[in-house]
Amino acid sequence: MEAIDNKPSADRIWNWLKAVPDPEIPVVSVVDLGIVRDFAWEEGVLAVRVTPTYSGCPATAVISMSIEEALRINGIDEIRIETVLSPPWTTDWISDEGKEKLKAYGIAPPVDGINDEVLRVGIKRVDGGWFSSWANEELKVGDTLEAMKPMGNFYADLDPTAARRYLGFAGGSGITPLISIIKTVLEEEPKSTFSLVYGNRSAASVMFREELEDLKNIYLGRLSVLHILETESDIDLFSGRVDREKCDALFDAWLPVGPDDYAFICGPEPMMLAVSDALKSRGVAKDKIKFELFKSSHPKKAKAKTSQEADATATCEATVTVDGISRTFGMTKDQTILEAALAANLGAPFACKAGVCSTCRAKVIEGEGEMEANFALEDYEVEHGFVLTCQCRPLSDKIVIDYDQH
Repeated sequence: MEAIDNKPSADRIWNWLKAVPDPEIPVVSVVDLGIVRDFAWEEGVLAVRVTPTYSGCPATAVISMSIEEALRINGIDEIRIETVLSPPWTTDWISDEGKEKLKAYGIAPPVDGINDEVLRVGIKRVDGGWFSSWANEELKVGDTLEAMKPMGNFYADLDPTAARRYLGFAGGSGITPLISIIKTVLEEEPKSTFSLVYGNRSAASVMFREELEDLKNIYLGRLSVLHILETESDIDLFSGRVDREKCDALFDAWLPVGPDDYAFICGPEPMMLAVSDALKSRGVAKDKIKFELFKSSHPKKAKAKTSQEADATATCEATVTVDGISRTFGMTKDQTILEAALAANLGAPFACKAGVCSTCRAKVIEGEGEMEANFALEDYEVEHGFVLTCQCRPLSDKIVIDYDQH
């Protein structure tokens, strides 16, 4: 920016702009989202260049007015907002701080049955959490949020004639998707049963307590709930954390498991791994164990060693298709497919970048890639060529990736 006497510094202007919330996702600012591209003084006028998240976005006018208001409050009267459409906005423009504010939350069950077309989202407030704090304190009836479509494999195909036994293991707010699954299973499979192990720090932190009690009363003899509390329990079996030792004790004394059981696990990674290992040791088939992580405990770990790392400058020709648009570009083999796609201004979908959520799932049409971590795809999906592009690096000299394949 050109230095002009008696004008505020660039840092101060950026701070003022960072205070302007996005009208559609107010937990993040227009700077967090990368909508504000840059600004410059031009003959005494502050020109602010903005790029909407998509062409024709109705919020653009509101954003422009909000930016002007924020700047005028701070003493800048001569302002010009310029809309720039090329290159188009991509999710790669979202700042690291903005990405931290954007979180994924599970769908909770509807109040009046599974088919009442009402979706609820369970958001447990986390100390220092950007979105969870805003959602609990500021979000109100009538507000509208943008949301991606549901995705992932945290479900089982139901059969109304089946008589199955389902197991659920939840930690904290991991109950959100599980309670929805419990309600659906018990309604859709009247001969099936469900046993839930629910871990929390204390009784006060238990989410959906009343709904769980109501469900137990509605489905007498078909739903059992066991609370494991880190504090406030005098019985050893029901106190502490849900770890491998706890699972073995529960399976021996209270919850026998077998190879035909279906299991759902939602919570922190250590809990998920412990429960999964314990279930496998009791004969539960791997394809019947479904899990959904809050996050990986190793989101920024070093890349696994591969034969390609001997030459860090090795390149690959990549062709990537997103929303019907294909683009061919060069990339290095130490980049992930997602990193390269975003760098090429393709609006590839992503969320966690840790191999957990499956938002970046795509299919390898040609070539070969290697995933560093995979906490989201089933074995059959990998066998059919699907990868998590945030974790996948090319091994071949040419690779073709299609995000539109399902």
